Amino acid sequence: MPKLITLTCRISFLLIILLFSGCAGRMQFTEFKSGQTFQGRYNTLTRKIRVKMPDGQDLQGHFTAYHSGSVGFSAATASAFGPSGTTTAYGSGTSAVFGTTGNVYCLAHSKTSSLLMEIVLQYDEWSISGNGKARSNDGQEFLVTF
Repeated sequence: MPKLITLTCRISFLLIILLFSGCAGRMQFTEFKSGQTFQGRYNTLTRKIRVKMPDGQDLQGHFTAYHSGSVGFSAATASAFGPSGTTTAYGSGTSAVFGTTGNVYCLAHSKTSSLLMEIVLQYDEWSISGNGKARSNDGQEFLVTF
């Protein structure tokens, strides 16, 4: 019986690791002027973005995600008058349309300097891949892909 409990604990631990590993991903930053690339990471569970700049500075920030979608309501009433009387009809409907893109905003900052980076991204909600732009307060601009 203790071996069964140990096996169950190991399986549960592996499932938890697999669950949390799906929440993290990598981002690639490409500087527009020089073409230099460097990496960043995001975690959808903690909603954090971390960027390691080429000069060694570490920028971190929480992101906000906005999902596209809309919900509509409608109702209509119609009446018809004729020689045999009046006929009235009523109809109503509700629809929900959810898009497949989302937007992300993050203001990452350094804990050791005044460097800030504004990150604005669009992504596909199904594949969690996308692109966008980032700019720092020292004048650099970046293309971001993930």
